[in-house]
Amino acid sequence: MALLSSCAVPGDFCEVVTGEKRFDPETGTAMIRTDREDVVQIRVENDYWLANCR
Repeated sequence: MALLSSCAVPGDFCEVVTGEKRFDPETGTAMIRTDREDVVQIRVENDYWLANCR
């Protein structure tokens, strides 16, 4: 029996992520206060995209 994840997306990173994730300053500030781990992950993804996908 095989189980498939509903969040799996086929394709490489640059096909799936088509640009930087950006937020206005107010939203960014709120995210840093409440979801710092998510902000760090977004930064890693943005840096990777900038270096490898443009």
